[in-house]
Amino acid sequence: MPTSDLEYTSFLIRLWREPPNAGEPQAAGREWLVQVEHIPDGKKEYFSSLEDLFAFIRAQLPGVPVGEEAGGQGSMGAEEQRGG
Repeated sequence: MPTSDLEYTSFLIRLWREPPNAGEPQAAGREWLVQVEHIPDGKKEYFSSLEDLFAFIRAQLPGVPVGEEAGGQGSMGAEEQRGG
């Protein structure tokens, strides 16, 4: 496919967990936090759930219905996208 036909966008996603409080077990009550930056416009958002992260990304993609689930009809796995 010629690159002029290629439509894409870019995101930078950072995930982290805050260190536990003194005396707390390592994994006790620590949730993952997410920062996503939409590279073309520099918009940054913060989330505490993957569902909210995916909703934000879907909203940035033209032509993708908001209710469409990942892995639905028409989606390709990484191998298929690479042509393998």
